[in-house]
Formats: sequence, structure tokens, C-alpha cells
Amino acid sequence: LGYLLALSALVVAFRSRAPRWPALVGGHALAGLGVAALATWGRPRPLRELYPLFVLPFAYEEIGWLVHLVWPRFLDPWVQAAEVRLLGAVSNRYLEPLVRPWLTEYCKASYFSYYLMVPVPALWLYLRGERQECCRFLTRVSLALCASYLLFVLVPVAGPRFFLPPVELRGYWITRLQDALTAMGALKGGAMPSSHVAVAFVFRDWASHRLPRLRPLWTFAALSLAASAVYTHDHYLLDVVAGALLGLAVPRLSRRGEERWPCA
Repeated sequence: LGYLLALSALVVAFRSRAPRWPALVGGHALAGLGVAALATWGRPRPLRELYPLFVLPFAYEEIGWLVHLVWPRFLDPWVQAAEVRLLGAVSNRYLEPLVRPWLTEYCKASYFSYYLMVPVPALWLYLRGERQECCRFLTRVSLALCASYLLFVLVPVAGPRFFLPPVELRGYWITRLQDALTAMGALKGGAMPSSHVAVAFVFRDWASHRLPRLRPLWTFAALSLAASAVYTHDHYLLDVVAGALLGLAVPRLSRRGEERWPCA
């Protein structure tokens, strides 16, 4: 609900770039009422407790209409200039000489793992009857994603796929699957921060507390996804760093809130 309020405030503040802003604000109000009703009285029970899995994709799609709400153009030239100043070149350029079909397949698989990092733990916790832990996990994921979506509006960055010369990334069947998903649903303007990396670090934190002996594995998975995002030209390194910082901050801030407002 806080996300909808913040997004509505941005729409009102920059309504000159949102011709249908009353409809957007009204839609947010209805969506807020719907989410509140679903979270409180939704039936069946799995729908009520797992509703973020179904609601967040719609929030992501809406941002596609709002990426130029604050800035009339993408800020990729600024990000590239910052990387050149810091690194000597745009970060993706350093990985291009490493391109190999087997490495592309690995990186695409690592990037694809994002789609498993939220539903698998959530469903596993729910089916085990750990409803409070499931709620805490989904709350942290929701905070990371909603913060990412707001930043997409405030800092619209398309990503290197759109602003760098294309690089042919040949792989195998996972590469084809991930490329199809990207073509079908990737948001132009949703690169800063990397929401994939943010969620990967939220998952790493949760998994490290659940299975601490495997902490190195969870850390490797998050770092692998982060590096893969640069290799595949889905993100700049600065996007990845921003996503990692967000994913590290959310669990710590969330724990403070959970002490005051525990999951029901």
C-alpha cells in the first residue's frame, strides 16, 4: 500500500507527463483496496497468503507506462559516462572478449535462477506450514521489488542491450529459453537498480539463515547472477551494485519492522 501511495504521489507531482493521471491514481486506490481485502479476507487461503506472487508482476508491467514520468529520456549516457570515469570503459566491454557458448549458457542459466528464488522458497514454506516465515520472506521480496520499481521511475535506465552495439551470445536451450522470456517481458527502463540482483541477495540472506552451512553456496549463487547480468548485457555494473546494496539493506531494515509489526 505504501508503494501505491508513493507511486500515486509521483504521478500527481509529474501529471503533465501522465495525461491519464486521474485514472492512474484511481486505479491505484482500487488496487490498494483490492490488495487489502485480499490480504485480509481472501479465499482460498493460499491466495490470501501468497498474493504477492500474483500481484507483483502486474506492478512490474505498469512501470512500463511510467518510465518517463520524471525524466523524458533514458539516463544510460550518464551511467555509461560514470562507468568510463570509474573503470576506464563501460563494464560490459570488459567481458565481451570472454564470450563463449558454454559460458553464455551458464550465465543465462544463472540469470534464469531468479525466477526460482521467490516462488520455490515461498511455496516450500507454505506447504510446510511455516506461514509466518513465508510471510516474512515474501514481505522482504516485496520491499525489494517495490523499491526497485519506484527507482525505475526516478532513474530510468534502459540497459546496455539497448545502448551498446549488440553482441552475439550463442548458447543452448537455456539461452533460448531466457532470451524468449526477455523478449516477452523485459522492461525497457527497468535496469537501475537490478531487481534480479536485489532479489538474489534477499534470497541469499534468507537461505543463509535457514541453511547456514550452505552460506557459501547461496553467496556464490547471488554473485554469479550479478556477474551474469553484466555478461549478458542485461545490466551495467552500476545497476548490479545498486541492486546488491538494496538486497543487502532490505532484510536488515525488514527485521527491525518485524519486531514492531510481526506477521499475523
